[in-house]
Amino acid sequence: MYTIKRTVGAIVAGIILAFSAGSISAADSSSPIVIPTHNWSSQVVMAYVIGGIFESMGNNVEYVPADTQAVYEAIRNGDVTISHEVWQSTFGESFYNAMAKGGIIDAGNHAAMTLKKWVFLNT
Repeated sequence: MYTIKRTVGAIVAGIILAFSAGSISAADSSSPIVIPTHNWSSQVVMAYVIGGIFESMGNNVEYVPADTQAVYEAIRNGDVTISHEVWQSTFGESFYNAMAKGGIIDAGNHAAMTLKKWVFLNT
């Protein structure tokens, strides 16, 4: 069974690529690196962490609200630069469909497994 193993691997791969590219040359263009923000706090926080790393290297960063299902096609079309979370259980199909068409890469995975459940507390 394929589990969610993308977030940390993709972040680490992106940071490694960013630092290695930044150490070779200065910011490569004035075109912004477009980072999507979705509707959950951990994704938004990491978007700004990743963006801050790019900005510290002299890059221009733009944050855009993005639909979690459509963001991968936006990457393929060049409207978004990077997406750092792929939850296979929720929008994996959109990711894999876009990847099969070409133009995006699967940058890595990790062993953390997701558990998607609703919890209700009686207080």
